[in-house]
Amino acid sequence: MVSVDISVEFDGLDRVKDDLKRVQDAIEPPKLTESLGLGADIYVSAARSFAPKGETLALAASIGKVQIGPAEWEVSPFVNFPERVYLYAATQETGQVHHPVYADFMTFQGRAGWVRARSVDIPGTHYMELARGAAEEPAAQRIKEDINRNIEG
Repeated sequence: MVSVDISVEFDGLDRVKDDLKRVQDAIEPPKLTESLGLGADIYVSAARSFAPKGETLALAASIGKVQIGPAEWEVSPFVNFPERVYLYAATQETGQVHHPVYADFMTFQGRAGWVRARSVDIPGTHYMELARGAAEEPAAQRIKEDINRNIEG
């Protein structure tokens, strides 16, 4: 019986290992977290542009991003002014009907003078939903570009 030994050499195996290491580093925290944060910045800009512009611009100014995990960001209108803006932000997003609490009518000053009403219907502007639609593709593209840049070194 004849025994034959076969050996195979791979040229450039170290290069393949280095390439795989760069890919792994690019798709794990902290590099992935940074890449996703760049995408979140695009969502923040879109949300601020779609936010209703009141007299103080507080809603748009309150929109920001918060890191909630090793590779996860949240874009929210409650980042910078959570106490003052919370109800206003939710009302502007989904809409709401306001009723008087302690009387039969609400009285408030409108643009044309004093108004007396049993209820006020505030339609939702859906600014966060609009921002998500506008930012989805550019954010994905920005994240992909940054990951590729990290892989290429």
